[in-house]
Amino acid sequence: MAQRARWTECGLLLVLAFAASTYAAPSLDIKGKSCVYKGLEYLNEDTWFPLENNNCLQCQCKNGDVKCQFIECDKFGKFVRFTLI
Repeated sequence: MAQRARWTECGLLLVLAFAASTYAAPSLDIKGKSCVYKGLEYLNEDTWFPLENNNCLQCQCKNGDVKCQFIECDKFGKFVRFTLI
């Protein structure tokens, strides 16, 4: 009977230790400051092209703000350079 009580105590201690470490650990904010653009949520640092079939305008979520920039494209729609707006 003493052996069973000892196992119960060990199990209880393990559960309590796990619970304490879970609550004491700092929570990680995986999302960061997300952005909403045209009803869609984007995570911090996400980039997207808001115009369908046009990759010459690119937007990015920066700490809760949406920043868009025109990308200078050649006649084939290939990237040349960024132009801030």
